[in-house]
Amino acid sequence: MASADPPAATRARTPRVSGASSPVSPTRRVWEVAALLAAATVAVYWNVHKFEFVSYDDPFFVTRNTHVLTGLSGENIAWAFQSVNAFFSPLTWMSHMLDAQLHGGWAGGHHVTNLIWHVATVVVLLWAWYRLTGLLWPSALVAALFALHPLHAESVAWVSERKGILSSFFYVATVWAYAGYARRPTVASYALVTGSLVLGLLAKPTLVTLPCVLALLDYWPLGRLRLRGSGLAPAWTAPAPPLRWYWLLAEKVPWFLIVAAFSAVAIRAEQNYGALDWLPDVTFASRAANALIVYWLYLAQFFAPVGLMFFYPHPGNDVSRGGALVAAGALLLVLGVACWQAQRRPYLLTGWLWYLGTLVPVIGLVQVGGHRMADRYTDIPLIGISVIVAWGVAEFVRRMPELVAGATAVVLLVVAVFAGITWTQAAHWRNTEALYRHAVAVDPDNWVALSNLGLWLDEQGRHDEALEIHARAIAANPNNPSAASNLASALMRSGRLAEAIEVLEPTVAKNPKSMTAQANLAIAYSRAGRNDDARRHFELALELGQDEPDVRHNYGLFLAKQGDVAGALAQFREAMRLQPGRLIDLAAVAQVLLDHHRYAEAVTAYDEILQRWPTDSTAYEGRAEAYAMQGKLPEALADYQRSLAGDRPSQWAAIGLAWIRAAAPQKELRNGTEAVRFGERACAATGNKDPEALDALAAAYAEAGRFERAQEVAERARQQARLLNDRDLAAGIESRLALYRQRNPYRGLPPARTNVPSQSGG
Repeated sequence: MASADPPAATRARTPRVSGASSPVSPTRRVWEVAALLAAATVAVYWNVHKFEFVSYDDPFFVTRNTHVLTGLSGENIAWAFQSVNAFFSPLTWMSHMLDAQLHGGWAGGHHVTNLIWHVATVVVLLWAWYRLTGLLWPSALVAALFALHPLHAESVAWVSERKGILSSFFYVATVWAYAGYARRPTVASYALVTGSLVLGLLAKPTLVTLPCVLALLDYWPLGRLRLRGSGLAPAWTAPAPPLRWYWLLAEKVPWFLIVAAFSAVAIRAEQNYGALDWLPDVTFASRAANALIVYWLYLAQFFAPVGLMFFYPHPGNDVSRGGALVAAGALLLVLGVACWQAQRRPYLLTGWLWYLGTLVPVIGLVQVGGHRMADRYTDIPLIGISVIVAWGVAEFVRRMPELVAGATAVVLLVVAVFAGITWTQAAHWRNTEALYRHAVAVDPDNWVALSNLGLWLDEQGRHDEALEIHARAIAANPNNPSAASNLASALMRSGRLAEAIEVLEPTVAKNPKSMTAQANLAIAYSRAGRNDDARRHFELALELGQDEPDVRHNYGLFLAKQGDVAGALAQFREAMRLQPGRLIDLAAVAQVLLDHHRYAEAVTAYDEILQRWPTDSTAYEGRAEAYAMQGKLPEALADYQRSLAGDRPSQWAAIGLAWIRAAAPQKELRNGTEAVRFGERACAATGNKDPEALDALAAAYAEAGRFERAQEVAERARQQARLLNDRDLAAGIESRLALYRQRNPYRGLPPARTNVPSQSGG
């Protein structure tokens, strides 16, 4: 990667601040240290290959994103560069696509990719600081703290933080490339810096601070900056005459223009996605006060990494102004000390300004999301603090060489302790429940963790636990309508519709601008048959969230239920325009077309789904029914078989196969033995209580010549249909039962079924 020779400026003029008196280590020594750091990092994070995806953002970035799941393709790459309705991170999207192509649904493979990039960043960081300073052991300590600090566990152990992992790699790679450019300015070395910067911005646009950091490195350790009369010039200079500030600025103008362009695209994307609207009522003064305090909270976590969580709720406007003033004064005091010590200890000023400056895009002045702070935001900023620590230790042992052994032991002990905490911290990301329960254990009032845990428990069918957790979330934050909306969603899933409405009506009255509460109340009214009220609240929700695809999706389901097929399809297609690649919307289009007997159009819609997701059992099943209703039974048979072999087989595919094998007009398609096998499989899956499964099994027994058994099962199917008040189905079963009594099998197309999708709560 780099020559092991230290920079010429360091060899010629830089006073040695390391405690070692031996010459600078050769290339082999650097690679040995790099290998040791890489091995330690892999050991600490090795268990990530066993981790699962989590429900926190992983569905958006991977598990429910059809563009990602279908791998690298021209269409998907184009989407990655056009995805300005989400987060503009095309390189990250393509990385996820490649993982999906290589590993499929194996979460461990995606986690291992994060680990590989983290290890690569550690190695490049070591080389970057060695290339900048020529000092191995301080550079190694900076890299070790980056590799093994618990604050970085989130970035490695969370698949969705791939954007942070990639951007960190290109951040330090750009620093490494700049160190080479500063030594030997050429067109090629300048292009390498520029290319690395652009790749980092394509991974995550938060690299906007990088040109400023490169300018900071011109001061120390590169010594390129001449500041006559300022008192801030370093105690050494490069062998070639240092440059005036305006020349150094001029060379960075293209880089500033590049980051400005990426910043504009990123802000637009986050506005379109709604990431900037999480805390609309929090004033700028409160955000600034919180930011000042968070600077010190991050420092506290750096030196004492305890109480770490995946989400730290924002205090809103309840931020201590006095505490913010104290924090601001302390930040300025440290800056003043660093300036005062600039001649003797320039690493203090560089490290402190690195820390302060690189946190600016993520410190919360522009609020993205509802969190106060986040562990993942510290990856790059804390390099500045690590530099202060590493070079401070080096200076200490230089001044007191008799304490070298003791200082080394203390440093190794601290790094080992950090590694142990990181091992434990990473384990909290092993699955969804562990992640949320850990956050609740750390902060019992963490309403975001409680709400997410409740939603996850509800999805797992653990409804009683979910209701209890949602109640705790409301108690932790009674003024937040999202917590109440989540409780109402859980109540609806439990069939307690009246209670859900009782929760939502006062919530909406108190928070009329809550889009989520309005939308959930609309869903509740729809299920209660209060269609006029449902329509009114859906329209109110759309006024509050024109660009929210979930609201449009659920409104489309409501319109389909009302028979407004054109209106429903329009809502689904608008949802797909707002957030391309959502399978749920395309599936809804296909289902509505199928339910309203527009079979040829339904086949086209299912074709599109299967092009993007070729193992989707539900799509094969739907297309099979559309084929069957058109009399295309060979095509239907093939698709039902593919459905059973796919990723989410259901009893409907077995029912369809039973019907075709039992009743197809074409003799070559009928097979009584197979029909019975599929019919019995469908009935077993539904507890022998589903009338459509029983109806298919009766037809199968008739085809197999077992007419007494066919009559018995058909009688049971008719009773179940009557219990469900499905008169049409009961009448159809009655007509087929008459055939079986005459010892005749049924011949014809499979009976059509109605399977209108239900609306989701939230």
